[in-house]
Amino acid sequence: MAPRISGAQTPGVAMESEALPAEASALLRQHDILASAGRRFASLKGSLEALRPEFPNSEIGRKLGFLAGLLLSGQRPALVSLSMGGWDTHAAQSGQHRRCLGDLGAAVSRFRQVMVQAGLWDRVALVTHSEFGRRPAENDSGGTDHGTAAPLFVLGGGLVGGLYGSQPALDDLEAGDLRPTMDFRAVYRALAQNTWSSPWLSLPRAWPYAPDLQTIFRA
Repeated sequence: MAPRISGAQTPGVAMESEALPAEASALLRQHDILASAGRRFASLKGSLEALRPEFPNSEIGRKLGFLAGLLLSGQRPALVSLSMGGWDTHAAQSGQHRRCLGDLGAAVSRFRQVMVQAGLWDRVALVTHSEFGRRPAENDSGGTDHGTAAPLFVLGGGLVGGLYGSQPALDDLEAGDLRPTMDFRAVYRALAQNTWSSPWLSLPRAWPYAPDLQTIFRA
């Protein structure tokens, strides 16, 4: 349990809020903000369940269904992160990968349908991401091992569809790995600049700029 900052004598704890370092005060404020958000979320959960439309009964289907209910309730979060397991296919990749793609495709298709019906699809951008890709060569277990590159999908009514970047060459590998043709941070940069075009937005300098991606959003 975190110590309470009050007049009570607690050994080793500063008694006055003025004595707290600026960093500690900032952490306490963030804790209060998160606690308030948690209470608000808990109070909304029941109504969100009632608003949630019918979605595929898969891991990602249930999560996108809950997100759809959140948006239909009038909430407008700037960013929501959802996870989906099953992609680490070191063995028997063919069947597992097919199931994962099927679950993802069905859930995203339903989410798009619900957002279009609610008039929200032009205000939503769905982005897939992973912490690693796969190697192009099959291993001895009928799967693929961790690699350096992977495709990244971006979907939304306000986007210009198409293929951005180029296909990595299968005959020009680096120690068995694909050579990435686009830095994923460039995609994040384009999305952030076009989605959160706010004066307070400051992007890391390490995030590269990709001119081709500036046309990904409709004018």
